[in-house]
Amino acid sequence: MNKVKERSDLLYIILPVAIIAAVMFLLKEKDPDINFCRKVFNGLVSNSSPAERFIDWKNLKAMDVDVGVRYSGLPDEKQRSDYKKSLFAGFSFGFKQGGGSPRAFTNWRIYAKDIDKVVVAADYPRYNKTILFGISKSAKPLLISMQWE
Repeated sequence: MNKVKERSDLLYIILPVAIIAAVMFLLKEKDPDINFCRKVFNGLVSNSSPAERFIDWKNLKAMDVDVGVRYSGLPDEKQRSDYKKSLFAGFSFGFKQGGGSPRAFTNWRIYAKDIDKVVVAADYPRYNKTILFGISKSAKPLLISMQWE
């Protein structure tokens, strides 16, 4: 009888965990480009420096600013590193000060695609806007643009 009760207790533990795992799997985007954009965007808004490696700093255009030109014009690696940190901190601060939340972005989708570039869109219903993320499709994907539409 104790073994039956132990199995029953175990079932009450395993079943909810299995259901949660299945729901999380089903909710996860199936498209790697969308997953990539979400990961980089979440890194930007949380000021997470590991996300830096997923950005094409020499070619980045963000919110009508040619970040790549500014970045490339800096004279040494120390200044370029400081510029990256500053951009991340500023983006994160501004986003949070404006009441932004990554969860507020909905309807993540492929907006356009060609051989060299993919554009991922996400809606921001709070301001009735859509943000577009450009990804280069070179050897490894890199964020090359962010723009409101």
